[in-house]
Amino acid sequence: MPVTAGSLIYIETNRDGAAENAADVAAFEQDTVVHEVGHAVGRSGDHPVTLFEEGGALSRYTASYLNKIRSNQQAVELARKQVGKCVIKCSQS
Repeated sequence: MPVTAGSLIYIETNRDGAAENAADVAAFEQDTVVHEVGHAVGRSGDHPVTLFEEGGALSRYTASYLNKIRSNQQAVELARKQVGKCVIKCSQS
C-alpha cells in the first residue's frame, strides 16, 4: 500500500525555530515531534496543536487537539493494546 500521508521534520528548520523563539533546540525538536504526531493521530491540519503555539508550555497538546486524538477510535484501541502488552510483559518480569 502506498504511503499517502506523513510528516517531514527538518533539523535546520528546528534549529532556526529554536533560535527565533529563544528555546532549547532539544526541547523545540521534541515539541515539533509532538506537534506532528498530533496532526497524524488527530487527523487534522488545524492549528494550534501544542500550547507552545499559544505562548504556553512545550510538548503539551491544546484541549481541542486532545479531543481530536481521543476521538480517533483506531488510535485509542491501538494505545489500549500497547498498554495491555506492557502490563502483561512487565508483570511477567
